[in-house]
Parts: sequence; C-alpha cells; structure tokens
Amino acid sequence: MGSLNIMIGLPGSGKTTLANEIKKDNTTYLSSDEIRVELYGKEVQNKNAEVFDLMQKRAIESLKKGLDVIYDATNLSLKKRKNIINRAKKYGKVRAYLCCPPISVILERNIIRQERNIPWEKLLLMLYSIECPMYYEGFDEIFLYNPFPNETKQEFERLYKYAENFEQGNPFHQETLGRHLSLTREKMANILAYKDTNSYIDGILLFVASFHDIGKLYTRNYNDKKGYYTYYNHQNVSCYLACSSMAVLNGR
Repeated sequence: MGSLNIMIGLPGSGKTTLANEIKKDNTTYLSSDEIRVELYGKEVQNKNAEVFDLMQKRAIESLKKGLDVIYDATNLSLKKRKNIINRAKKYGKVRAYLCCPPISVILERNIIRQERNIPWEKLLLMLYSIECPMYYEGFDEIFLYNPFPNETKQEFERLYKYAENFEQGNPFHQETLGRHLSLTREKMANILAYKDTNSYIDGILLFVASFHDIGKLYTRNYNDKKGYYTYYNHQNVSCYLACSSMAVLNGR
C-alpha cells in the first residue's frame, strides 16, 4: 500500500527541502505551486478550487496504484486537510510533516525570496491561521521538522525575555505575560503533584503550560469597541512555537 505524506508549513518553512529528503523512487511528488504554473503559466493564488481538485485527483490515482505521495502545499488549516485525509485513508497510511522553523527564520527567508515575497500583513494572517496537525484528524504519524536549533534557542530567549515585562492590557489578565506563564507552570506542577501520572506525561504538560500563551507576543491588537487589547488566534501561534521547540528537543 502507498502512503500520503502531507507537508504543512508557512512559505519558506522548508517543506520542499524536506519533501526531497523523504522522497523515494516510487514516490509521486505533487506541488500546488507547480500545478498553478502548469494550469495558468504562473503561480496565481486565486484559483485554489481548480488547483486542489486536480492535486487531490492525482494523489488518489497514485495511491490506488500503491505509490507513495508527497502532497506539498501550505495545508495550514484542518479544513484544508480534511478532505484529502478522508479520501486517502482507505488506500494507506497518512502522515503529517509540520515544518516549523523559528518565525525569525521564516521572516528572513521571505525577505530574500524576491520573486515570491509575501506582504508582511498576509504572512501574519497565515501565521495566525496555522493549525498544527493532530491525530484526531486521521493522521497515522506526525513528524516535526526544524533544522535550526541555534536560531530556535535564540528566538525563545528573546521571546521570554520580552514577555517578562509584557503588559497584557486585558481585564482578564492583570499580570505580565511572563508572570502569567510562570504562574501557569507552577499551578500545573502543583496539580501534577497530586495526580498519578507518569513522568513523560508530566513533562509534556509542564512544557505546554510554559508555551500556552506565548503566541500573544505576535497577535496583540487593540480593540476600540472593547477598550482593551485582544489576542485572537494566539493559541495557533503558541502551538506552532511549542512544536518548533519540541522539534529541536526531539533532534529534528
């Protein structure tokens, strides 16, 4: 049986580089960018329905032949992944590859990608919309990819340093973001002290507690109607940052 390998990540996150690493002789490689050029002569972004209808059709045809498929697109949301996952499950395993380098690396790459440079506002919206892959979607395996350990360490040192004095400006959180993260971790540690769980699970929960709101540093926006700062989609950014760090901890 073949397998569907879904690449997930922002532009410039290394999806195509990783795809070339995992590609085998019997692999069908499908790229949404290449299909756009095939159909329209350039990478037009307003023909998504036609592009992904053809991409999914070719993926299923290859899976029926027992071939592995690499499905290379941003695939940022559960909604965008749902249909191809459901269609592919009957033909073999479905794997997710989340490419999650530090955000600073993505920003630097976007600047030097002159022909494919994405406006800052659009890139931010893509960051806000990213939903990290979850097993309940139907994935058999999930892999995290971040080959930038030094840059990741430096980025998180900057983020947590900045968070120390980051006033949240929100009636629901009076303390600084750094203090809030610290209190959450302390409370989680106290809860776990009275729970019969294993050390691995404890470590994961403490790790998540340390990251759960760090995405607020990227999503702060003053809401004139409410009269205070809001942080819509900060959970998406927080999850991405946690995965970025976890990928380094896992050696990838």
